[in-house]
Amino acid sequence: MVEKTGLSDTAILRLKEEKEHVEKNKKSMKEGFKLKPVKNGMAEDLSEWRLEFLGRPGTIWEGPVYKGSFIIPKDYPTKPPKFIFDKLDGENSLQHVNIYKNGEVCIRLLTRHYSQERTLLEVAEQIEELIYTPNGKSAANTKLGALYSKPDKGEYEAFIKEQALRIMQFQSSLGK
Repeated sequence: MVEKTGLSDTAILRLKEEKEHVEKNKKSMKEGFKLKPVKNGMAEDLSEWRLEFLGRPGTIWEGPVYKGSFIIPKDYPTKPPKFIFDKLDGENSLQHVNIYKNGEVCIRLLTRHYSQERTLLEVAEQIEELIYTPNGKSAANTKLGALYSKPDKGEYEAFIKEQALRIMQFQSSLGK
């Protein structure tokens, strides 16, 4: 059952197709990677989709589960969705070169380079990749952008590792 959300008929049809596409491709997704519409009781709310992915082993992001939401506009896919990371340690949004203070991701795929042919799954995979390979030329977080731009990335990497540890501790305290 799909909840009435104010989405256009075109958006609902497209999002149902995207949900089927995600379901078909679950086995080929990376371990810990999930993308699905939000549930409201028994109904699905296609106007908000949840993304979760596990920090890649062997990276400075290793450990926690990174979570956020796609907010789908009523005239999707003509207009791009927004993606906002959760407050991952209970107080702060994810700190990253390309993430604004409110958790919104700064990625060209959702602005200048948006194409309605791209699926939420493709954008979700690009957001995950952006975490590991920031775009230092388009810093939404100027403090981290400056650290990332230094030839010696030690201070940047230490900050990210400490953040990952703090997020893991918070998630453990919740039993998740």
